[in-house]
Amino acid sequence: MDPTGDLSARVLLTHILSTETPRTPITRSASQQPSTSATRSSSRLRNKNAVPKTPQAILKHSQIHKLQYIQAIPEYHEKADSLSLIQIE
Repeated sequence: MDPTGDLSARVLLTHILSTETPRTPITRSASQQPSTSATRSSSRLRNKNAVPKTPQAILKHSQIHKLQYIQAIPEYHEKADSLSLIQIE
């Protein structure tokens, strides 16, 4: 260790880190073989470091999704087509 007898936390930590081998806790997932397929990650994890959205951006995003959902419903298209055929006098 240090010949001057300095037993500060920094000296002890550097000594331990230089002499000890790195150890990791043994868990069930670490003991299993890693899969060869690509790992999947959710969109929430990918966007974890994203900038927080403003209320306007959240509202715009939800309205876009509602419109896309409504347009995907077949009954909506039939009603919209039949309404366009009705003539207003």
